[in-house]
Amino acid sequence: MIPTMDHGARLGPGLHYGVESDEYFADPCPEPSLTQSIAKILLRQSPAHARLAHPRLNPDYESDDPTKYDIGHIAHRLLLGRGRELEVLDYKDWRTKDAQHHRADVAEAGQLGVLTKDFTRGLEMVESIRAQLEERGYGPDWYEPDVAIAAEVVAIANSRINEENFGSAQWLRCMIDWMPHRTRLWDLKTTGRSAAPDELWRQLVDADWPIQAAMHERILDYLHPEDAGRREHRFVVVENEPPYALSVVRMTEANMTIGRAQLDRAEVIWATCMAAGRWPAYPLTDQNLEYPQWKMKAEMLE
Repeated sequence: MIPTMDHGARLGPGLHYGVESDEYFADPCPEPSLTQSIAKILLRQSPAHARLAHPRLNPDYESDDPTKYDIGHIAHRLLLGRGRELEVLDYKDWRTKDAQHHRADVAEAGQLGVLTKDFTRGLEMVESIRAQLEERGYGPDWYEPDVAIAAEVVAIANSRINEENFGSAQWLRCMIDWMPHRTRLWDLKTTGRSAAPDELWRQLVDADWPIQAAMHERILDYLHPEDAGRREHRFVVVENEPPYALSVVRMTEANMTIGRAQLDRAEVIWATCMAAGRWPAYPLTDQNLEYPQWKMKAEMLE
């Protein structure tokens, strides 16, 4: 068996509020847990890749550079009020030693040092997001919250899908960007790509949004089965550049069906590897690849 890393206090099943990002990403569950990001790696690559990406399974795991950010990090903090506190540093760029040392000192204190020009862009981006959401009639969810509203809600549950086959339940974990109600779930996506409706399907497929929504649904169904079948999942997809245009994407039942099937497969792989303590890479057999039909037709017509 691969040893698991100890990262301090553990969180049990339930909805947890105010959990720091570093604590969440270190995996605060009693046992190593499956997340949507690890599930994607299991399906798109292999268990070996997933083990290396998991903070509790990889003894050499290293977290992200605490000084790096993009406009999305700033907008996320300003809009949701969660994430590392921002410290605005008045430098033109990060090229000078003084700027680099100051940024490192801020990171050491647990904050995120950002350039004034980037902070200003973040403010403009958030103002644009709020205005566009208001135009779409989503103001009440974002500006008139009830007592249950919370940002970056950590949801943890025991999955019982494989309990009979593997002898024990597996832990599932997710962080929901914005949850004004247990039946209304939002995720904020900032992108350097187009957020135009006709282009969004590429991001939906490339980033596997359905499996993320399915993970949120599954955990909440375990915790609050009385709400099953009533949840609405939406992604706010915002372009990183002015005018910071956005689209709101609602997960359809067809998308959710795909995501649930993907999650089922990932859970079986995860439970199998956890039980056996083995995390194989790609198959040992030779692969006979078929040329894609659509590409073959295109080549034959040229």
